Amino acid sequence: MYTIADDILRYRPVLLLNRFLSRRFMSVLRTTFFVIALACLIGSSGAFFFLTPELSSLLFGLSLITFALYIEQMMLYSYHNSFYFYGLNSVLGQSEEKLTGVTYEVAEALSRNESDVTLAFVTSQLGNSVMLRSGVDPTSLDTYLSGQRPKLLTMTLPLSPEKLSSFTTIGRDLLRLDPTFKEFFKRQGITEEIFLGALGWVTESYHREKKVERWWSKDNLSRTKGIGREWSYGTPYLLEKFSRDIRTSSVFSTLTGSNSAFAEAKISEIEVALARAKAANVLVIGEAGVGTIDILMAVNRRLAKGASIGAVAEQRMIVLDTTRLFAVHRNKPELETTILNLFNEALEAGNIIIVIENLSALIREAEALGVFIPELLDPFLASTSLHVIATDTPGAYHTYLEPLGSLTRRFSEVLIETPDLLSTTKVLEGIALQNENRYHALFTYAGLVAITKAADRYLVEGVMPDKAVELLIDVATRADKARIGIISAEYVYQVVSERTGIPVGPIGEGERDLLLNLEDKLHERVIGQGQAILAIARTMRRARAGIQSSDKPIGSFLFLGPTGVGKTETAKALAAVFFGSEQNMHRLDMSEFSGGDALARLIGNGQESGILPDMLHENPYAVLLLDEFEKGALAVHDIFLQILDEGMFTAARGEKINARNTIIIATSNAGSQLILRTVEQRQELASLTEEILSHIIKEGVYRPELINRFDSTIIFEPLTLEEQGQVAGLMLSGLYDRIKERGYELTINRDLLDLLVKKGYNPQFGARPMQRVLQDLVEEKVAQRIISGAIPHGGTIDLSIDDFTPAELAI
Repeated sequence: MYTIADDILRYRPVLLLNRFLSRRFMSVLRTTFFVIALACLIGSSGAFFFLTPELSSLLFGLSLITFALYIEQMMLYSYHNSFYFYGLNSVLGQSEEKLTGVTYEVAEALSRNESDVTLAFVTSQLGNSVMLRSGVDPTSLDTYLSGQRPKLLTMTLPLSPEKLSSFTTIGRDLLRLDPTFKEFFKRQGITEEIFLGALGWVTESYHREKKVERWWSKDNLSRTKGIGREWSYGTPYLLEKFSRDIRTSSVFSTLTGSNSAFAEAKISEIEVALARAKAANVLVIGEAGVGTIDILMAVNRRLAKGASIGAVAEQRMIVLDTTRLFAVHRNKPELETTILNLFNEALEAGNIIIVIENLSALIREAEALGVFIPELLDPFLASTSLHVIATDTPGAYHTYLEPLGSLTRRFSEVLIETPDLLSTTKVLEGIALQNENRYHALFTYAGLVAITKAADRYLVEGVMPDKAVELLIDVATRADKARIGIISAEYVYQVVSERTGIPVGPIGEGERDLLLNLEDKLHERVIGQGQAILAIARTMRRARAGIQSSDKPIGSFLFLGPTGVGKTETAKALAAVFFGSEQNMHRLDMSEFSGGDALARLIGNGQESGILPDMLHENPYAVLLLDEFEKGALAVHDIFLQILDEGMFTAARGEKINARNTIIIATSNAGSQLILRTVEQRQELASLTEEILSHIIKEGVYRPELINRFDSTIIFEPLTLEEQGQVAGLMLSGLYDRIKERGYELTINRDLLDLLVKKGYNPQFGARPMQRVLQDLVEEKVAQRIISGAIPHGGTIDLSIDDFTPAELAI
């Protein structure tokens, strides 16, 4: 059995060499010997002509000696490189050559302690970085390493005869072969995914840096343009005058040199489109911030390296600066002449790809000066010697470009979709590394994952990866100000909570008590409805614990029951509990969305924004109350089918609207009579919920698929006489406060209160008759006393049955 210990043996000479002469020191020696040899050679020539031949001979001999030392160092350097870069291309996935054995970093790490692979791995330079990025507590790690545990030996670890064993491979093997290592991460609250993500992040970054060191590689040499490489092509001077750096519009390429890993398929698709025989132009469609320009930069890098397909080799991109173009030209003849000239120059050059950002904006601005761009550019777009890459958003494409069929037929359309969460995290890895020194903070991999998930779930403006990049910079800035050195997932969620007002991340002590006693908190404002409050509390606890789908609203409920039983009050209570105030509740009267224009009023009509998108843009973290939901049009119900299922919908302008940070409550009086009859017959309402829902579906009020989209359908029961008394108490407490603000006190006799409760009790209409009784009797009598001056300021208004006439009580 060929083991890791056997393979490390072949690295011993080079590791011994590195111990006495590090790569940095060897580089210093090479440079020193070369400079001395060159200086002595030049000095020898000068001494021969201007000084003595003896000095010239001495310097020449010294130059030979130092040059020999330089050659010796180059040989040592080359010998070291043969091991140091072994398998680098295979690890980076850039070679199909099958290599076996271990890489240099594995041999270097494990040779320090071959009797304890785990200790050698963790204490190596790369391993230490992995532990740090994983979020491991250093003290706990020291305790684990110094404790009693089984130890893996390099001589017991077999090497695969099929593949290379890299540092990442060893990390994965430790999780599989060392149960105490795996258990240690569990105790730290670190999942395997986080450890493996940190391992991949650290090793990939290390290998990319290592790749740069190998300056003689094909990839690195291809970045250097040969002398006269472009002499066979013309120079578009006018186009270059009206051009700008492509990086000014990128999302993340200005921050990291890593490729757009999530868009490899799109890069190939763009190259194939550019290689077409006719009209080889591309229209790249993607939301602002999705990384469209970054993908074009990746295409440009492939062109520069000669890695693209042959049909577009030697091409180069120039981005048209439309802002400067319109700033210089303010009339039709000048603009037309310049556009024609710069496109003719590019056509004659023969190797130009013109990039036009926001094509629809260029067309509209030109139209304002009387220039019709599609007609002007059509001959150039039809040419085989010139390529144009245009970009635009889906909304602008559908509104402005799609109707221009003669223009769009000249382009191949490439749709850039939002990258998935894993791809976004990969993008953040490079950006984090570039910004850590600037903000004096180190990101853990769990922190990056938290940024990705939080940006996707809780930031409603923008698209991924742009909003994830924005959140990363915000988190880093806040950490720098707070002098926080390590950015963990907990800190990320703390920042997100401060920005949004939504409790996210780990549950604190105060919030834990609130959630566990949510029923009592809601009952402070909602009388009765025990089963309804229990169902709401259970759903909200599941949502906050994170065990419900994150692709839906925080919670969604359908409240059924007679009027005045607390449905709206429950929605207000949820807004106050979860979002801090009743003001964080959007209310839509669905009777206003029952006509033919209902959908256009709700989500917009393409020209004007709709009511719902505006609400969610202004305050995306709120309760959305859909009052009398059954009165909404069928098309409106269909939109909410999507919202309840995905937490997203598309507005009329084509933009995606995020509704995942809302609690959606639809109220309805549907089935009220059946509910009332059930209560009158003293039957258990809970056991008849299915019958009530079946009745509603049979009546055609709601479709079954719509009802099934809600987390819970909750039946609100009619109030009992005792509960009506408690409601009256709540109503009067508000009246007491208002009167106190006027400088008076109010007391109401118990007999009068009982009479008012009986007078205002109506199971069919709930608490609303009670409100009217209090207004007509109590508030009216208080108003009379205050206006008449019968009660001095600061006095107490005492009310009893005797203060009312039979006629007044008969109202």
